[in-house]
Amino acid sequence: MGISKIDINCDMAELESVDDTMFMPYISSVNVCCGEHSGNPEKINATIRAALNHKLKIGAHPSYPDRENFGRVSMNIDNEELVATLMEQVLYIKLLVEAEGKSLHHVKAHGALYNDLVSNDDVLYAFLDAIRYVDPSLTIYALAHNKLIHKIRNAGFKVKAEGFMDRAYNDDMTLVRRTIDGSVYSNIEQVISQLDLICQGRIKSTNGKLIEGLKCETVCLHSDTPNAAFWIQRIGQHLEKHGIKLG
Repeated sequence: MGISKIDINCDMAELESVDDTMFMPYISSVNVCCGEHSGNPEKINATIRAALNHKLKIGAHPSYPDRENFGRVSMNIDNEELVATLMEQVLYIKLLVEAEGKSLHHVKAHGALYNDLVSNDDVLYAFLDAIRYVDPSLTIYALAHNKLIHKIRNAGFKVKAEGFMDRAYNDDMTLVRRTIDGSVYSNIEQVISQLDLICQGRIKSTNGKLIEGLKCETVCLHSDTPNAAFWIQRIGQHLEKHGIKLG
């Protein structure tokens, strides 16, 4: 499929109803909820320890401070306040990982914050400022959108362009809003088909437009996508069948 190695990541420690450990044998990175959109200290600590046992790369998964909406609604928040909360969130996970004798690897924004990095430069640079203050060596996982990736690299950060195997895309390479029917895929065939396209450097939008030249260095399967915990083993088997290793 054009590649021999891929980083598969999952957002974790978000819901008590999801057993994150079911994903861990079949992924290579975890993005740990920082407690401001969901999660609790017990779940967060348990997820970090389990991920370390599986030798996975660990990232912080900060969000707008909005548990009521699961961080999936954009907030009109003062930039200084946004920088402060993001610093606190990333530092929280960083210190927990370091308490286990390991280092935080990356940062991936959650929900509306993740999407706003593409469309709102004020939010993007507040996010980058927060990471710079905590640890500028951290890698940023961000949407594989050419202009966004260019801005992050120009600001001096390491960045991994991210694709999504379980989400629908617009023609401009942004994700279809979750409020729209079909924005989250509902069957494993859709997911594997999209994963195959991403591995080939392509994506097909909901309008049927084939977007070429998509260079994804990491691919996400959301742990809270219905049935994802049961899909992940088959996804792992699919990658193994095609000689694609995790890393």
